[in-house]
Amino acid sequence: MCNSPMPPYPPLNPQVIDAANGDEKFKTFLEDPTMSKAKKIAGLTAFCDGANFAPITKSFLCVVAENGRLAENQKIYDALEEYTLAAAGQVKATVTSAQPLTPEQLKELTSKLQVHVDAGESLKVETKVDSRLVGGFTVAMGEDFFDLSLMSRIRQMEAELAKPIGA
Repeated sequence: MCNSPMPPYPPLNPQVIDAANGDEKFKTFLEDPTMSKAKKIAGLTAFCDGANFAPITKSFLCVVAENGRLAENQKIYDALEEYTLAAAGQVKATVTSAQPLTPEQLKELTSKLQVHVDAGESLKVETKVDSRLVGGFTVAMGEDFFDLSLMSRIRQMEAELAKPIGA
């Protein structure tokens, strides 16, 4: 059993995720199931060396490549980040709103979310903007998901209107 403490950062560097999201060629490279594992590992090794990643990050990515899971990098990173935060006594809440929140709105929302956090834990709030929500916001916090968006209300109304009369 390993008794070494978990590093203060996930071994999957967010730069890998950002590179995949920003460069279609790199994303295709990561997700291509037909490319040999040896070729992927060689490419990742060169990428990590060029980006001066920590050896643990390079090793971790090579293991992920060997297991054919490079397409799952975002999910792996999110899970590792959640685990790291939990080990530090923090809970991450991702607030996605239709428009950027004002500092006052964020402060009020943070205080309301704090009641969902156990004593001794602190809340780390990350904000995103998604205009597809039309209005309102969603909150993803651990396994909880709160949808207070206008888009979800519109979908509910559409579903009700699509029902046959008298059903």
